[in-house]
Amino acid sequence: MPVADDDITAGLPADLRELIDSWSGTPAFVRDRHLDVIASNALARAVSPAFVEGVNLARRTFVESDVIDGRPASPEIAQAVTTALRDSLDRHEADAQFLDLVGELEAGSGRFAGAWAEPAADQGDAVLTYRVEAVGPVRLRYQDLRIPDQNEYTLVVMRPADESSRVSLQRLSELTTGLSES
Repeated sequence: MPVADDDITAGLPADLRELIDSWSGTPAFVRDRHLDVIASNALARAVSPAFVEGVNLARRTFVESDVIDGRPASPEIAQAVTTALRDSLDRHEADAQFLDLVGELEAGSGRFAGAWAEPAADQGDAVLTYRVEAVGPVRLRYQDLRIPDQNEYTLVVMRPADESSRVSLQRLSELTTGLSES
């Protein structure tokens, strides 16, 4: 369940918020070390409801996707989230909130428990496919950029993986910003 906007964005620098909002053609969001979305731009939210501020990406991927969307998240997205969780745990072993989240996911999702038990996979240059109702499938590469001295925030920036996705993302951007009538 998303958290109230003021609570989740309290520690986010205003210039970072302005930066991601200025990227109308680039999906971008900021997440914390527990994989809670702290801020997102309109295009990221149009790509996936998982990128709405206050959503926990791990819960959304493994526990809520079946309930909300009626289908599980793709294996690629599940692997990317599992990798991000492992990376965070490697840096924050003593974080009780993080350990509680992993325990909750293991108990609530057989898919997570299976993915968590597998050896860590190298993400490399990850390409994830999102099913966007307005424009169809969009394949995006993403880059995680850690923000120094900002509460362990990570800026996630996505870009099209192929020409078809570039066109679809441009169309989605136009729809999102109101530049298109239909």
